[in-house]
Parts: sequence; structure tokens; C-alpha cells
Amino acid sequence: SSDLDRKQSEFSRIDIARGKGPLLERVVYKRMIAGSDADGKSVEQIVVLDAYHGDAIDQAVETFWIRATRGGLIHFRDGERDRTERVTVAGYAGHNRLMDGLRLSAIEKSNGSPIPSFVLACASEQYFGPALRAAGSETLVMTRTLMAPEGYVLDAVVRAIGDHAGQARIRLAAVKAYAKWQKLSESVAGTIFAKSE
Repeated sequence: SSDLDRKQSEFSRIDIARGKGPLLERVVYKRMIAGSDADGKSVEQIVVLDAYHGDAIDQAVETFWIRATRGGLIHFRDGERDRTERVTVAGYAGHNRLMDGLRLSAIEKSNGSPIPSFVLACASEQYFGPALRAAGSETLVMTRTLMAPEGYVLDAVVRAIGDHAGQARIRLAAVKAYAKWQKLSESVAGTIFAKSE
């Protein structure tokens, strides 16, 4: 269960679907953000969480990399209707397989439109950051040290993104959430998350 499911969350779960093969499950959340477009109208934020089988972590990393560097579409149900939406930010939360020797350079490159990304995993700045930026993806939140990529950090990051926060404020949201839940000072938590490059 995600932190987005908490009672006090502004998000509502609109879809949960069993995946195929290594993709175990896809859960989709939605929230309305009041007055956040240019005309002052409410806009919708959709968050799609894909859970992969632990044995398929390489595929999870590859799927993230492809979305971050090429963009893409995502399909889900919203009530009675099927929807297809363009992905605007790609994120990964989990074990850093690049620390084990998986190489992003081994993933085939093709044309696409890179989108902003974040990686909540140990030492993601060192392992993912340069490659993502070289491929054209703006990195919103990365880490410099070991960390626990838990739901409360993801929740803080996606809320800040939905609120149209800049990169520094998105990072600060991650720092504050991590400090609170890990019972650390914000200055210590701040050493975990990379400052923008």
C-alpha cells in the first residue's frame, strides 16, 4: 500500500490492475490541484506506480530509463473509461542496480523526447545523474549516499512536482520528509539528497 492511500492524502486511487510477466501491479492515483494553471483553473495530477517482481529489477530500471530519455504514453482506467496520457516526469524508487554492474549504456538508444526524472535509490546522482542529463533528462531529485527509498519520500516528491515546485523545492520536500520519518535533522537529511547540478 502506498503513502498516497493514507486517509489524509489528497490523492484518490482510481485504478489498480494486475500486471503481466515481471510487472506485478499498476496502481493509479489522481488529485485535483486548485487554481494551478495559467487561467487559475484546477488541474489534475496523475501518479502511476508500477511494481515489478524483485527478479525483474533490471527491467524496472530499463523501463524507467526509456521513459526518462524518450518520453512515452501510459494507459489506465479512470472509472468507466480507458485513458491514455503522455508521461511528463519519470521516477524510479528502489535498489540501485547500477551499483551491482548493470550498465545503462547497454540499453538501446532511439529517438524520443526526454522528460524530467528522479531516482530515489542509494547514490543515484553518481550512478544515474550524468547519464540521464547527457540523454537530455533534467534530474529533479537524486541522492549522494545510502538511503531508504520509502513511500513517504516518493509522496513528498510527487506532491512537490504536482504543485509545480522548482527543482530546489522538490529536493527540499524530499529532505523534509526524510528527516521527519527517519528522525534526522534536516541538515543531516540534506547531505543525502544531491543539490542540482
